[in-house]
Amino acid sequence: MLKYHLYLLPVALLMTLCTPGHAQRTPKDCLILFCDGDDNCGYKSSTGKVIIPPGKYSYLFTDSFYNTAIVQDPTQGIVAIDRQEHVLYRIFVFDNGPNYMGTGLYRIYAKGKFGFANMNKVVIPAKFDFVYPFNGDYAVFVSGCTFRSDPSGEHVEIIGGKYGYIDRDGKVIKRASYESATSFENGKATVIYQGKKITLDNHFNEVAVW
Repeated sequence: MLKYHLYLLPVALLMTLCTPGHAQRTPKDCLILFCDGDDNCGYKSSTGKVIIPPGKYSYLFTDSFYNTAIVQDPTQGIVAIDRQEHVLYRIFVFDNGPNYMGTGLYRIYAKGKFGFANMNKVVIPAKFDFVYPFNGDYAVFVSGCTFRSDPSGEHVEIIGGKYGYIDRDGKVIKRASYESATSFENGKATVIYQGKKITLDNHFNEVAVW
């Protein structure tokens, strides 16, 4: 098993790198992943020139590198880099790999704050104290909290703070005023406000209070 396969991104993410969305680009624009006999991997150009030597990064998550690649740096962890190898942002790690959801956005971490990106660019700047993944049109954000991960990287504990909701443009739809909040499932979410548990519909109307 090659080293870059030890962490697997969902197929949907890898497919975005050479799909019709890149139709205006040619194969010459793309750096291709390759590995040496010791299973150290790097990137080379379409002409075979080595651009990033094998072994420089611990793991490579992106097979076809146009503008952005996700790699594991030995000192900085899992990060997104551009073609000049500048670090664009850190990827929030969950379950020992990049946290990527079917909505096409994954969580990023920069200067102690969280935001969202797709494979091409930052969509929502890292400005929130914590965010949960998008589920449909909304994501839960937390303001005024701290967090810590367990050693396995599989669980995160949120300490303190108030909860609210943002849309896919990063606009605050419900300000951070809840003691807790869940993601929407089947058009419903549950929040706690002033000790009361409230069920919201996907228009943020209160449909049950107890």
